[in-house]
Amino acid sequence: MGNADIIERERSRAIRVWAVGLGFTLAIYGGISLLFGLARPGATAERWCAAWLCPEEFSDARVSGLLRDSANGHAEAPVAELKRALDFDPASAYRWANLGEALFHAGDVQQARYCFARAVEAGPRNPAILMRAANFWFSAGDLRKTLQYSAEILKDPQLASYYTPVFLTYARSGISMEEILTLGIPPYRAPAQAFLRFLMEGTETADAAAAWNAIVRQGFQDKRLTGEYVSFLLRNRQDTPAAEIWAQANRRDARDYRRTNWIYNGSFEFTPQPSPFDWHIEPTPDVEARRVSGRAQNGKWALELAFDGTANVNYHGPWQQAVLTKGRWHLEAFVRTEGITTDQGIGLRVFQPAGALDSKTEFLRGSLDWTKIEQTFEIAQESAVVQVEPIRDASLKFDSKIAGKVWVDSLRVYPENESAGSGSPRRTAAGL
Repeated sequence: MGNADIIERERSRAIRVWAVGLGFTLAIYGGISLLFGLARPGATAERWCAAWLCPEEFSDARVSGLLRDSANGHAEAPVAELKRALDFDPASAYRWANLGEALFHAGDVQQARYCFARAVEAGPRNPAILMRAANFWFSAGDLRKTLQYSAEILKDPQLASYYTPVFLTYARSGISMEEILTLGIPPYRAPAQAFLRFLMEGTETADAAAAWNAIVRQGFQDKRLTGEYVSFLLRNRQDTPAAEIWAQANRRDARDYRRTNWIYNGSFEFTPQPSPFDWHIEPTPDVEARRVSGRAQNGKWALELAFDGTANVNYHGPWQQAVLTKGRWHLEAFVRTEGITTDQGIGLRVFQPAGALDSKTEFLRGSLDWTKIEQTFEIAQESAVVQVEPIRDASLKFDSKIAGKVWVDSLRVYPENESAGSGSPRRTAAGL
């Protein structure tokens, strides 16, 4: 026998040994499968799929279809399929949640509870799992569990995109606001503020007030949120509460506010806050408006208006709102002018944005040192929101393009029967 025959014989023997070994291995695997109940229809194929040797059997689209079928009253087959999916990956939080939903649709609430407990155990910080668990417990009627899992989502400020869905769940749950604030809103600034902003999109002032009070107790309020909240109250005709909250929030910096002066920051000493009860100072194409230091009548700061001389401006300048009660009131301010041209100068206006009041002071032009301007007006209602602003009416003359600068300081609004306070500088008439 030649060497070639010997090589071919050994190769044939090796192939037979490999084939017998493979058959023996498969037989052993089949026996073990039968012994432990693994040899279900498609079980071998499942394990090949688990080894990434076939397309994913339980794709997102298929799982969605199974859950949809279970929700539509055909839960038996979806439950069986989702149990098979769980066999492939028992550590998957999603597969536990999928099975839990199908079991709940099938009416097996006890097993569904177990599945969702396992889902949360497998994904304790997964917002999608926590959200599904919260929705399950809501559907199962356990509102405390709903709040518990929802609060876990709200603890993480990086999950802010989930805040609104959580708040919508609260809104439709029927849970009392007290329970929501106690159990459903964790004691952190971000979710507390976000929940108040969610409530302020509606019109329920009592719920928003409860959320605001909780924020204040925890010290989570800031200037921006305070301004948003008082704006919300004004939109919903809660005028006096809005003003009182603004006063309380700024009592340290403005002790006279709503005591001797119903204008906040009347001397422009503080950077304006985003609130209807502070100054809104915005430049226009023909007038530059800004706070300036070193030119004040009182303190350090004043409001400066610079007219560039290019237009016949019908100007309504920086504004602030105030809440006043029925009776006669007094508006005053100090104004300084420098080279204000045309026949129409600068004055102050107080009016009701949604009412009949519209009152103006005298108008100054030319060049004047600090001059007091004032006007008395009357509020007919029990409570009213008024707006105060510098104003210049458009001129009817040919030479109508206004130029020059104006400084405004020490604005006050107070009841007529109260003292005006400090005396007035002597008025100079240059330019009148």
